[in-house]
Amino acid sequence: MMSTATLIPLAPDRGRSLGTPCFRFATGTYTMTCHGHQAVVRAPAQHPEQLLDEVSSALAAQRRRGHPHPVVVGVVPFDVRRPTHLVTPELTAWDVGDRPSHHFPSKAWSRRAWVEDSSRPMYRAAVAEAIALLRTGALDKIVLARTMDLLFHRQPDVDLFWQYLRTADPHAFTYVIRLGDGSGGQDSTHVLGASPELVVSIQDTRVRTHPLAGSAPRSRAGAQDRATADALERSAKDLVEHRVVVDQVAARLDRLTTELDVPPAPRATATATARMWHLGTEITGSLRPEVGSLAAALALHPTAAVCGRPTAAAQAHIDRLVPTSHGWYAGLVGWADDHRTGRPRLNSDYSAVFTVGGHAKLFLVGHNHHNHGISSTLLWNAAARASETCQTIRDALRAQNKTAGSTVGRDCRISESA
Repeated sequence: MMSTATLIPLAPDRGRSLGTPCFRFATGTYTMTCHGHQAVVRAPAQHPEQLLDEVSSALAAQRRRGHPHPVVVGVVPFDVRRPTHLVTPELTAWDVGDRPSHHFPSKAWSRRAWVEDSSRPMYRAAVAEAIALLRTGALDKIVLARTMDLLFHRQPDVDLFWQYLRTADPHAFTYVIRLGDGSGGQDSTHVLGASPELVVSIQDTRVRTHPLAGSAPRSRAGAQDRATADALERSAKDLVEHRVVVDQVAARLDRLTTELDVPPAPRATATATARMWHLGTEITGSLRPEVGSLAAALALHPTAAVCGRPTAAAQAHIDRLVPTSHGWYAGLVGWADDHRTGRPRLNSDYSAVFTVGGHAKLFLVGHNHHNHGISSTLLWNAAARASETCQTIRDALRAQNKTAGSTVGRDCRISESA
């Protein structure tokens, strides 16, 4: 049962209607719900000093208005050249306790359209070129994402999607962000997503991050499932892929900390989600006095887990090989305050952008490639991984369509755009 722990308003007027939340963020232990836009910061993260100055000014303005604990919430896009969407909300509610359970219909799901989408030539061609780049040594790692466009015959229920994600994997980070500020049609545009990966969590001077890289699908059979996890922890290919990410995160944090605890290679622990095992390594340390939570998160973004290494070269090739913009996919999502506390996290499973008129763009988990253990099976594996990503969206769409008493054939039209 959920219990409301804190309600922090900017002003004493609680009689007015709060309307649709501008930000909702749930973890395994709490849910954060924000209303209202006191200020919106859009400076690109490419210029972190400017972005941090604008956020600091927005938080200071909240304090001058009497807010006892101002926070900034929102998303920094994958492409740091694009504007951010960071908001200082008027009201923030924290709910602490167990997550609510929801019932979702379980009628059969039409899979035909998704099977046809799982191995489109454009995506496989991009994977083939990425492998060629890795063979030349130009990159250590690159991550290619996929997008799908959906057109619903009626407006999707964004809250239902979010509730489904929370119920499907109670330990994941899930979120909904309303991009509009109440002044126009963008009010109906929402970004929604889920991820098991923590980019950085900060309390006072202590910093913690839990990068994930290297994965395997889970099994319904308990013994087989445990065997899969054990095999993943011993997999040379996955351990190398994982270490690329860990080393990058550690190198970036080393410049920001007075001490840093990084488990030695090749150690990594299998971390379970509802459908996948991921290799994870927890890194902890103490931040330098001048480093805040948002500054630490910006220094890590984007990690090799969602982009590649070297970052600039991987980003340039992603721009060329995946012409559809990532948008908000694989961006930093979370919250921070002016007391060196915050939990920015990374959306590395999938996100969806819902717009007015029943249109949704889905950004799916990309296939990870690195320059160790390249084989002819990678092309097949890319298609197989694309099929796995569709399962996540299929589950969410089941909640949307079946709750509305309809079928995918009548409710949406699916086409691949990358």
